[in-house]
Amino acid sequence: MLVVYFFCVMLMFFMSFMVVNYIVWWGLFLVMDLFFVFLCKLEGCSYSSVINYFIFQEFLGLVFLIVSGWGVIQGVVVMCKMGLLPFHYWLLTVIDGLSGWVLFWFLTGQKLPYMGILVVLASYVFIVLVFLGFVMVYLQFFVIKDYFMILVLSSTESFNWFFLGVLMNLFSGLVLFLFYFLAGLLLLPFWSGVSKVNYGWLTTLIYINIPLGVSFLVKMFVLGLAVNYLFLFLLFVMVLMYMSFMSIFSWFMLMSFEVVLEEVKVDGFIFMIFALIFLLLIYYFFFCFVCAIE
Repeated sequence: MLVVYFFCVMLMFFMSFMVVNYIVWWGLFLVMDLFFVFLCKLEGCSYSSVINYFIFQEFLGLVFLIVSGWGVIQGVVVMCKMGLLPFHYWLLTVIDGLSGWVLFWFLTGQKLPYMGILVVLASYVFIVLVFLGFVMVYLQFFVIKDYFMILVLSSTESFNWFFLGVLMNLFSGLVLFLFYFLAGLLLLPFWSGVSKVNYGWLTTLIYINIPLGVSFLVKMFVLGLAVNYLFLFLLFVMVLMYMSFMSIFSWFMLMSFEVVLEEVKVDGFIFMIFALIFLLLIYYFFFCFVCAIE
C-alpha cells in the first residue's frame, strides 16, 4: 500500500512542474491534506493531531491564494506547509499523535509534492531562510533531551538539504530523496516499535550526521553539487555540518552515564571511546573531501 501512495505522490510532484497555476496548486494542497487525513483514519491516529494538521494546512492554503502573484511570500507559505526549517515548530502539535509508518510518511513522502512548487517559485530568499533554519535547529539540538524529538528534527533538517539539492540539480535531488526514503523503509520496524531494539539510540544515530549515516551521505552528495558553484558556500556548509555533529556529541557527553548504560548496554568508558572515534572520523571525512575538491 505504501508503494501505491508513493507512486501517486510522485505523479502529483511532476504535476506541480507541468501545470503552473495557483488554483491547480491549491487543489493539490487539498488533495494531499485529505490524503493524509484518510491515512490517519485508517491507522487510528489521534484525532487532535489530525485536526491540528488539517486546520493549519487549510489556513495556509487560503493564505497561498490570497497572496497570489507574490512569489517569495507564496514560497514562504509553502515552506510553512512542508514544515521546513525555520518554520518547523507547528510539527510539534501533530507528531505526538502519530506513530509507525504514518509518522514516517508524514516526515518524508507527504512533503514531496510541495517541493516541485518551491522549485518553480525558487528565489535566493529561500536559500537564506534555509541556512537560517540550519543555525536554529543546530542550536536547538543542544537543549533537546528526547530521542524522539532528535529524530524528528534530524529528519526535518534533512529535507532542507533535499531542497538545496533539488535547486542545484533536479534529478540528483530526487535520487537523494529516493535513497533517503528507501533507507527509512528499512528502518521502519524501529519507527513502529515492533523491533526489540530501542529505536531511540539506533535510529537516532543513523539519522544524525555520523559517518556513513543516512543524513551524512545525503549532505556529502549535496555538497558535491554545491562545489560546482561556490567554494566559500561549501566551507560555510561544512561549518554547519560540524556544528550539527558537535551539538549531538555534546548532548551525548552531558547525559548521565547511568542512562547510557541502560540504553546502550556497554561500559561508559567504551562508550566514550566510540564517541571519540566518531569525532575523528568526521575530521577524516572532512579532510578527504576538501583534498578531493582541491
